[in-house]
Amino acid sequence: MSKQKKSKLIHTENQEKNVPLINTNSFVSVPPEIFIDVCKYLPPIDLLSLAQVCRLFNAYLASDESTSTQLIWRQSRFNFLPCYSVPPPDNFSEREYLRLIVEKGCQRCENRRVNSYWINWSFLARCCCRCFNTNLCLKETLEQDYNIPHKVIEVLPTRSTRDISIYFKPIAKKIYRQYLELSDEKDKLLFLERQRKIRSQLETTQSLRSANEISHKNSMALNALRQREIRREAIKQRVSAMINEQKEDGSLKWNAKSCMAVVEKKT
Repeated sequence: MSKQKKSKLIHTENQEKNVPLINTNSFVSVPPEIFIDVCKYLPPIDLLSLAQVCRLFNAYLASDESTSTQLIWRQSRFNFLPCYSVPPPDNFSEREYLRLIVEKGCQRCENRRVNSYWINWSFLARCCCRCFNTNLCLKETLEQDYNIPHKVIEVLPTRSTRDISIYFKPIAKKIYRQYLELSDEKDKLLFLERQRKIRSQLETTQSLRSANEISHKNSMALNALRQREIRREAIKQRVSAMINEQKEDGSLKWNAKSCMAVVEKKT
């Protein structure tokens, strides 16, 4: 059946059922000011979903150069993810930052069980253990296997283990590739200076991000413990009521010892 005939059939069926026809273009043509105001109240996951609705919404939410767009994502982060109050580095937009935090899955493979707890803040990478360890390397590897010069290596994000600097190969290769794409020496110097600033930002905020994340995990664990105690108390009250229930002959309907054993097992 052609699209035209199918549309006409649906139109006729709606008329017969007295279903009001909706102009889908009316919502899409919403003024940017109203759209921005509505988005201020949405959590990050809803913003990411909204950006996939149509090209117009994606244009509103994916414009990394727009101050209004950055404000939407930043406000959502403050409102719904207060534990991630540390701003992103200069090479990350607010949208990219929230995608890193909210989305699930390893960025290097198809492991979908990876979430924000797996983010390595030294490299701002969300990876499973296997992919992360596989892509770690020393300075000598970058020099010998990838021919990356010292002036580029010294501005790469790194983490130190027992005074040994460790690098993340995907990021190292990406930054070196961007460096090689520049033909003007002045542009290369500016690029290296910018990367040096980003590295400094990561080193400065890494401990703060980690502390915020630990605080968030502790808060979630405490909340889970409270919920468990609430459930435990509700079960105990219900079992206590059951213990006193009697049959028609006056005998107890339930075995008190067995009921309390269930409480201990379930809670």
